[in-house]
Amino acid sequence: MRISKGIGAILLASEATAALYPNNGQTDTMKTMVACKRAVGGKYEQQSRLSADFSAVCKNSSYMADFLNCATVEIKRLPQGNMQELSATIQQTCQQPLPKYQYAGASSYSTSLFQIAYKSYDAKVHNDTASVWAGTAVLVYWISIVGLGTIYNLLNKFVPRQIVSLKKTTNNALVRKCRQTLTIPALFGMRHSEHNAWGEIIPTRLESLILAGFFTLVVLGAALGYRSVPGNVAYTNRTGEMLSAVGHRTSTILIYLVPFTFLFGTRNNVLLWLTGWKQSTFFAFHKTMGHILIFLALAHFVGMYEYFRREGILPFVKEELFYKLGITLAVLMVLFFIQTTSWFRRRVYEIFLIFHIALAAAFLGSLWHHIASSHFLVFCKATVGLWAIDRVIRLIRLASFGVRSATIKIVSDETLSLVVDKNSWWPTFPGAYGYVYFLTPALFWQSHPFTFVKDKDGYLHFYIKVKGGATKILYNRLLNCENQETVIKVSVEGPYGNYNRLEAYDNVLLYTGGNGIPGPFAYCKHLATNANEKSQFIKLYWVIRNWHSLDWFYEELKELAAFSNVAAVVYVTKYSEAKIGYKHIPEDASSTSEEKAASAGQVRVASFEAIKLIQEALPHVEFREGRPDLVGLVQADMDEASQGSTAIMTCAHPAMCDTIRAEVARTVGTKSSRTVDFFEEIQGW
Repeated sequence: MRISKGIGAILLASEATAALYPNNGQTDTMKTMVACKRAVGGKYEQQSRLSADFSAVCKNSSYMADFLNCATVEIKRLPQGNMQELSATIQQTCQQPLPKYQYAGASSYSTSLFQIAYKSYDAKVHNDTASVWAGTAVLVYWISIVGLGTIYNLLNKFVPRQIVSLKKTTNNALVRKCRQTLTIPALFGMRHSEHNAWGEIIPTRLESLILAGFFTLVVLGAALGYRSVPGNVAYTNRTGEMLSAVGHRTSTILIYLVPFTFLFGTRNNVLLWLTGWKQSTFFAFHKTMGHILIFLALAHFVGMYEYFRREGILPFVKEELFYKLGITLAVLMVLFFIQTTSWFRRRVYEIFLIFHIALAAAFLGSLWHHIASSHFLVFCKATVGLWAIDRVIRLIRLASFGVRSATIKIVSDETLSLVVDKNSWWPTFPGAYGYVYFLTPALFWQSHPFTFVKDKDGYLHFYIKVKGGATKILYNRLLNCENQETVIKVSVEGPYGNYNRLEAYDNVLLYTGGNGIPGPFAYCKHLATNANEKSQFIKLYWVIRNWHSLDWFYEELKELAAFSNVAAVVYVTKYSEAKIGYKHIPEDASSTSEEKAASAGQVRVASFEAIKLIQEALPHVEFREGRPDLVGLVQADMDEASQGSTAIMTCAHPAMCDTIRAEVARTVGTKSSRTVDFFEEIQGW
């Protein structure tokens, strides 16, 4: 019942908003004028259409006389008939004032034809207006969702401690149940960050409910509220009438969705800053909206094609530009559907991206010309503006960083370490990431997002896991360089990301794995160095496979020794294999001078004495053997941090993040005495 009332409220709001749009053809007087034109126009026009275009009437004095005779009589019968509107319309269309036309001797008209023409046009106006309501409803829906997210985010930004305190005050059974079952967990089971069997990332339960509400609104808007008139003079049968109405309704909703669909897919989406949501969240919305656009476009094409065919006008419209552009748009939508499949996107992402942008540009250009004569063209203009702004801001971000020389090398045969200087005024914050452009002949056209850590000298450190694509090309190139190290030109577009106000919490638990550590480490260091937050307890976990992974993050781990309120724990899952690297470990952990001089990219098996020396060099770090029992670990940490509020952040392997998310969701439903919030830094699409 509450859901139906909510949808009803949205539709009422959209109806009110519809008043902002052009009102041509919606007054009773205008409907009467159109009906009169249709009632008397049969003997003057080969095909008198139900439209508010009176230009043909102006060209024939007899036609004008018959029209004015009908219009004058019928407008006077209306409770709120407006002769001034009739006069103004004729004067504007014909460029002559109404009194100059003589129509006293006009012929009579068929009142029955007038009445059915009036009802027919009234139904058209209703269906067109309902389409505007339906389109406006989806805009109101997303504005409401984004608005709520913006309010919550800004409160967390400007008064974080008060919000955390308020959460503790309102942490009743209903709120805990809502967080346990709605706002934190994955949609089904535990899988969210980890790709499913089809290679897709399933949105969280809250994201899925938002998308379900949107989908429901689109379906209701496209399926309900049609008005049909028996004997409609504009169509040969009711089937044609409904096909036309459905075709126009689906196209209207589509046009209203286009700006948001493009905006959600851009890097410089202002809503990222307003809501504080991750880019992957907006990409999830973007993908769903894109799929809905595809089906709306195909529904519009099928509806209008069948309408043209059944009405017998298909051979004529085939020669029109709007029809050819409609065919083009339908083909583009099919191509969109094919190329957005996970198989194509994940295997050849850079090709997918170029193809996706090209299709988007072709779609927008074709849509622009397809609706060029419509007042809905404003939505295309807005979309072009949003897209252009994104591209301009990206260029500005690149220009602000400039082209710089960066040192890149292989570390431990698994990670690329990239170090680059920046301008002193270039902003950084914990959890920030940038899109790195490797300015080499093979890679200059690509950009990839990586989280960075800033050192005390202001240099940016990127730790990039070697996979396929660009990272593999760089890796193979470095294998042929001396010491597997070289200098290349790079540029960084950024910084992107959202800073979470973790300083408002009494306890901060950071769970990371592999190359996911830079972001949580930056939070850890930032919180620990803040003199006002010394009372905070911070615990940083890092799960790595081998000892040699310490090589590329060794210096950062050493920095944590200066902070008494930080507990660092490193899990080494293949502890007993004792594989270590030669770089970024204490000199006394290497037994010979030849080993000391070996390349940083190499790995060797060491004695347990060498492992012991590494541990002694990092006395403030607790090393644990094997894989962590994540459920038990989170439970133990939550019990340990029983006093005050707790923030839990993850950035690790997707399965690890999903497991921790599920355990946090379970725990918040039972812990009534404290506030627990979950933050996930990993992003995937």
